[in-house]
Amino acid sequence: MHSDSRGKGDAVPLIHGMPTNGRLWDGVVRELSRRHKCIVIELRGMGNTPFLSYGPCYFAQMAAQIEQIRRRYRVQRWHVVGHDGGSAIGVQYAHLIPRRVDCLALLSPAVFSTCSRSFCSTCSASPFWANFLRRSSIRCSGVS
Repeated sequence: MHSDSRGKGDAVPLIHGMPTNGRLWDGVVRELSRRHKCIVIELRGMGNTPFLSYGPCYFAQMAAQIEQIRRRYRVQRWHVVGHDGGSAIGVQYAHLIPRRVDCLALLSPAVFSTCSRSFCSTCSASPFWANFLRRSSIRCSGVS
């Protein structure tokens, strides 16, 4: 998975949504990199990262690859930021590897079509996320 970094300080991985790429974060990186190490991650099939077929383990596979990026940059803990579909990947990462996440910011998070409630009420009704994450983790337990 392709990534670029800029700046120094606390690490902030920036996970774009779909169908965009890492350029989405250019303006954010210009400002944020003055105080933080911004790590722009390009998801599979977008930007400079080869495509990965979607399947039941997609989010867990993306989380595992983001963990590899964390290790590559020798980051102990970071502030994870996800936009759109990148939010779902950020949530999966935080669920699978919580000890590495200081905080999680979800910007315009994607709402799955099977969810009939608004995103805010869905987040506060934890059974939706708990069931989603549990099903993903059970099916993909060997991925992390």
